[in-house]
Formats: sequence, C-alpha cells, structure tokens
Amino acid sequence: MLKKSGIILCILLSLVLTVMACSGDGKTVSSTSSVTTTRTNQNAVTTTKSGTALSVTVTSTPATSGASFDEEKDTTQPAELSVKTTLPADYPKSVFPVYSGSQVAEVMYSGNSYSVVAYSEAPVSDVIKFYKDVLKNASVMSETEEATHFESFGMKDGYTYTISIGETGEYKGFKTELWLTFYK
Repeated sequence: MLKKSGIILCILLSLVLTVMACSGDGKTVSSTSSVTTTRTNQNAVTTTKSGTALSVTVTSTPATSGASFDEEKDTTQPAELSVKTTLPADYPKSVFPVYSGSQVAEVMYSGNSYSVVAYSEAPVSDVIKFYKDVLKNASVMSETEEATHFESFGMKDGYTYTISIGETGEYKGFKTELWLTFYK
C-alpha cells in the first residue's frame, strides 16, 4: 500500500507540473473529489490530497532578449528576431513556398526532409488563405482551421507534410508564425 501511495504521489506531482506549465492565470487549475490543485501566483502551485499538502515552486529566468518579468503581472515584451537564415538551394519552393516577405528564422534539412520556421508581418488570415491555396491539390488527411490558427497534415507532390500557421506576438513587427515540415 505504501509503494502504491508513492507511485500515486509521483503521478500527481507530474500532473501538477504539467498543469502548471499549461495553465493560465486562473486560481483553480484542476479539482477532483480527492485532489485539488491551486495556483497561488505565477511561480507556485499547491496540491492537497486527503489533507496532505504538497507545495511546488517553479522558478524561471526570463529571456535576455528584451523580455522582462514582474511577479504580479507578466510584462513580457516582444523580442527582436535576431536569428535569420535562408532556404537551401534544393528547397522545393514550387511545392511548399514560404509566404512572400516572411523572415526565415530556422531551417533544418536532411536529404528530402525539411523543417522551416518563418515569421510574417502579414495578418494570420492572409497567410492561412495563401496556404489553403497552396494545398488545393493536396491529399489532406487532417485539417484544423480557426480564426487565428491553421494546421494541415497530408500528402502533396510525393511529400508528406504538416503545416502550422498561428498568430504570434513573440517578435517585434511579426504577426504570424509559420511552420512547414515535410519529407519524401
């Protein structure tokens, strides 16, 4: 029974850390009949199970590229996009073009496998419209579209692809983040 309680406590601690990392600024993160998790501020979470309290404190160092952190209020400011790169010469631009005017921040490739992260000043709706047109002849397996987010997974011109587009405020001057991942 003691061994089982230890395993349950470890699972609860893992859940607390996961919930804390994913939760917003609300007071109650989750609640069940025997477990209550409460977020007391940006850095502390308290979990109570059958009268036994467990306090977890997570500290983080704010990014040094223009970000700031205030204990009472998150005042993170957008950073400058300082990592810029270009597409490899053999990148299949006709199959998976990068939205015009976007700044390519990261490219990973090996053989016929590519992963591109780019940022655009254009509104997310314009970028989504562009990629829906790019994918009009694709064999879409899964697609999700919301006002500020679009994801598509499928096959196009012999490539298996995943495209993810979302609104962002991470970098100054950029409104939209774009991830293109595909392989042959």
